[in-house]
Amino acid sequence: MIRAGSLEFKGIVADYLFLKLMVLHGERLLDRKELSKTERQISYKALLQITELDPRFWDPYLFAETTFPWEGEMVAETNELLERAVLALPNDYRPNYFIWFNYYYFIKDPKKAAPYMEKASRMQGAPEYFKNLAARMRVYSGELQAGIVFLQQVIRETSSASERELLEKRLFSLQALELLESAVREFKKKNSRLPADINELITGGILKKIPPDPYGGEFFLMESGRVYTTSALAHAKKKTEDNVPAND
Repeated sequence: MIRAGSLEFKGIVADYLFLKLMVLHGERLLDRKELSKTERQISYKALLQITELDPRFWDPYLFAETTFPWEGEMVAETNELLERAVLALPNDYRPNYFIWFNYYYFIKDPKKAAPYMEKASRMQGAPEYFKNLAARMRVYSGELQAGIVFLQQVIRETSSASERELLEKRLFSLQALELLESAVREFKKKNSRLPADINELITGGILKKIPPDPYGGEFFLMESGRVYTTSALAHAKKKTEDNVPAND
């Protein structure tokens, strides 16, 4: 009804409704109070109206992301709004990035989260580290092969030699993990049990050697049969001379 009545003034009406919402939220902040459950529901319905009137208006999505999941556990509702932003702002990486964060941090579902980070990392303006983060997401959601394919695609599209080198290192580490987990599955099929540790893949005749972790860590076997590395696929912070106190 609001949309039909506003016609060409949709943007102005959206601004007005959002201003009213911000006034309510501002009053609660001044009183050092969170929005009540009823107020959050009213606010959510208002945001649905606002983003229907002007789906490219970014501030309502940002307000939802910084408020609802943290204060009221309204993660599903926030993601519903952000999915609208994904469609309305197809060249903006932030909606996909926020949805990724919500699935990963609040819902604890890295498998569901990973595709959103991959989408975000491909978009213009996205931070460079998103590309590596997307691959790391795939590792810890149990989808190594998908992470490998993703990195191979990104490497093909990367023109920077230094950036390509970093991505290739990440790719090598994923391929090493995939090799080791494949070897674990082969060992289990052959012996009807998991290896006692990663080195039994060599003594058991499955591998000739354990591939190195390019990040300097050591691969190890979990009770579940998954293979992880002590580096967590990231370089350890090195101490430099600047960190060493000078002798007086």
